[in-house]
Amino acid sequence: MAKKRIEIKTHSQFWDIARQLTRETGDVSIYESYKEANSLHSNFYNSRLSLDDIKNSSKKIAELVKKLRNLTEDAMKNRALQLK
Repeated sequence: MAKKRIEIKTHSQFWDIARQLTRETGDVSIYESYKEANSLHSNFYNSRLSLDDIKNSSKKIAELVKKLRNLTEDAMKNRALQLK
């Protein structure tokens, strides 16, 4: 979103971004993993998930973070090349 100069101001924008990234990359796991992350966030306040649920979700979320880091690094490299 930094590449597109979009400032995230609301929680609902994260949902929009997850959908948009899924469309742009064709990687459905981005949106699915974001839903997992949101579930863990909600669980922090409500304590509904079991430890196994949390462990399984954390693996998916770690994969999401890795994908997002790679997308971010690629976008930053492309941006730097455009500025040269």
